[in-house]
Amino acid sequence: MFQTAFATDVGKKRQNNEDAYLIDEKLALFIVADGLGGHNAGEVASWLAVKTIHDYLRNQGTTPDFDAHLLEEAVKKANEVVYRKSLEDKALSHMGTTVVIAHVRQDGKLLLANVGDSRAYMLTNLFFQLLTDDHTFVFDMLQEGIISAEEARSHPQRSGLLRAVGVDDMVEVDVTELPYHGELVLLCTDGLTDMLTDEEIEKILRSTSDLQETAKMLIESANNRGGKDNITVVLFRKHSN
Repeated sequence: MFQTAFATDVGKKRQNNEDAYLIDEKLALFIVADGLGGHNAGEVASWLAVKTIHDYLRNQGTTPDFDAHLLEEAVKKANEVVYRKSLEDKALSHMGTTVVIAHVRQDGKLLLANVGDSRAYMLTNLFFQLLTDDHTFVFDMLQEGIISAEEARSHPQRSGLLRAVGVDDMVEVDVTELPYHGELVLLCTDGLTDMLTDEEIEKILRSTSDLQETAKMLIESANNRGGKDNITVVLFRKHSN
């Protein structure tokens, strides 16, 4: 039913890969997370968030269709689990993670939920569109017209998050519902978007119909630009019946 691909890489500067991802075609569920914290704490946070969200949603019954409320509750459950774990283990204190979730409903709707600066994009024949807002100081300044897109890319606070899963006992989750007709969707961490412009990402996405090759090219291009962070991409499109 879905054509999918993924790739993840530690990048050129980091020792550990603190990103996590999940593809569950049966549930039409796709998740990407980017962990925050010292040592292995970010790695733990991202994995724990992805696992908690997946477990929560697949325990909701036999139907694979979730609504916006369930996605929001799943992220809030992940926030509770990661936050509690960070309090229980001093080595994991102050850990957190971004998360972006995509779920395709059988009624032709694409549901997205996100916290932080991991992103969702959609590619159609006519356009390439960012579907999520970054929860960062710099993205807010960009939206308000205080800085330009070029200034945002090199801003020293571009990674300063306003929200993350597991950092506080409560979290605000953005949930979006869109019509979906099988278009190509990209989920990614900021290890990709900090290295490549949207125009460069779009060019790669349009260069081949082989999604696994596309994922590989995205990772290689980000690394060729410096690979300053872990890089993770998940791609999917739904086949027409």
